[in-house]
This record gives sequence, C-alpha cells and structure tokens, in this order.
Amino acid sequence: MEELRRDLKVSFYEYFQFFWPLVSPDPLILSKHIEYLCNELQRVGNAILNKQKLDEDYIIINIPPGMSKSTIVSILWPAWLITNDPSTFVLNSSYSAALAENFVRKSMLVLNSDAHVGIFGAIEYNKKTEYFFETIQAGGRISSGTEIERIDT
Repeated sequence: MEELRRDLKVSFYEYFQFFWPLVSPDPLILSKHIEYLCNELQRVGNAILNKQKLDEDYIIINIPPGMSKSTIVSILWPAWLITNDPSTFVLNSSYSAALAENFVRKSMLVLNSDAHVGIFGAIEYNKKTEYFFETIQAGGRISSGTEIERIDT
C-alpha cells in the first residue's frame, strides 16, 4: 500500500489512471496527448507545491472537446494537488457555474472516496458544501461561473 501511495503522489499520470473510474463511466482510452498533458500538469503542479518559480506564467491547452481535458485539468489535477498538499487552494472557473460546480463535486468524490481515504487518509475540512470546501490547512476548491475573468497578480 505504501508503494501505491508513493506512486500516486509522485505521478499525476498514475493518479489520473487510478481514479478515472470514479469520475467517468467511460472506459479509459490512453493516448499520447493524455500522458503528455498529465506530465505537463505534474511539472507545473510540482513547481506550485514546491513554491518554485516557473519560466512561464501560464500554460495554454489546445485539445478538442471529448478528449478528457476537463477530467484531467479541472477534476483530477486539483484533487492530486490537494492530495499532495492540503493547503493548496484551487479556483475553478468555467463559462457555466453548473459546470464549474460539477468539477468541484467530482474532485470531492475522489478525495472522499473509500479508495482515496484508504490510501492517503481522510481530508480534514473546516468548511464543506457541495460546491466549495476548505481544508484545515486552508487549502481547498471553489467554483465559479463567469463571462469575464480577470486575473490580478
């Protein structure tokens, strides 16, 4: 179990594959774009988790609809980040509040699943609703529907 725990924390690609069945009824069909995207998100995620500066301020992901982009980026990647550091806070925006809220719901489904709790232990929450949660370490997720998004850094 300890080896599985280590592998899933170290490799976002492995984490994605392991928890896919919890968030999608479809069979997982692996392809090069999925592995590449998972590896890029792991690279960015590791920099975030280690408080390191990246050479770039953002990444642009151009993948057609239906290629698992939302499942990877908006559901499982935030769950992986919070698994690795419960103080990580993720804001999820979408053109639709309902879609953004669904992403948070599915991330919580993973984090609260018997499989996840059995491997990593339970996440401890300060606050938890269907569309928002905050860990005792002040990390968490919030969703937002938006027509205009401005990021002030």
